[in-house]
Amino acid sequence: MTEPTLPVDRPPDSQIIGRGESGEVFGLDERTALKLFFPNIELHTVEREMLASAAAFRQGLLVGEPIEIVRIGDRHGLVMRRLDGPVLLRKVGATPIGMTVALIALARWHTRLHAQPADVALPRMKAVLTHQVAVSVVDASSIAAAARVLRDGADGDRLCHGDLHFGNIIATPDGLAAIDWAKAYVGMAEADVARSELLIRYGSYGRFMRRFPPARILRHVSAEWYLLWYCLLSGRRRRDILRWRLPVAVAWMQGQATMFVPGLTRAIARMTKRQR
Repeated sequence: MTEPTLPVDRPPDSQIIGRGESGEVFGLDERTALKLFFPNIELHTVEREMLASAAAFRQGLLVGEPIEIVRIGDRHGLVMRRLDGPVLLRKVGATPIGMTVALIALARWHTRLHAQPADVALPRMKAVLTHQVAVSVVDASSIAAAARVLRDGADGDRLCHGDLHFGNIIATPDGLAAIDWAKAYVGMAEADVARSELLIRYGSYGRFMRRFPPARILRHVSAEWYLLWYCLLSGRRRRDILRWRLPVAVAWMQGQATMFVPGLTRAIARMTKRQR
């Protein structure tokens, strides 16, 4: 395959094929893409994404195989094999049947990711969560309870995506592929699943869901369906996943607006009370 010609400056908007929280993705040619991270994203984050996606590729999973890290202006970039397709939920449709299909597909992908020990030098889960819990914006009692769970829990040896949700799974002609590996770590599969379950319940509420509480029931039903299928497919136990919910939830609370804060705050309070 002919090597892609790398741009000197940011490619034009006409070449954008995706955009996320950490950067923009440009198509360089039919087989190659460039993820150009925003200027505030440091090199170690780009290196983490490259290591994690390369490890997932070695496991036989469909990902954008990384090629090289580049520098364009004041931004770091990651050249990778191109993946084309809509995000999973857009592919199947936001209907009850579509949601059911998407949740099972998410559980199946997660099961495959956690099927074997990782062979990559990524940050360790307990170190990542311990730091995030310590600087969380929740109350001191919840931080202390989450820290106890972390202290007593195992560290694990599985490759974990760290942020797997519908927006990070795309439906390509070759199958489902996971993108955005910058939060990946090596650790407990159960903690990785707890993160996805919490994202389904509390991630990115729109105006309607914020103003009409009964609609939130759909989120909670979806989270339970995802957990059920993950446990069925992986053989892991629900109670082992739920044990990690408190530290993962507390670690998520960093003052950002990417979740439904009131709902997650109440959930953390309930989990903290059960730890006493």
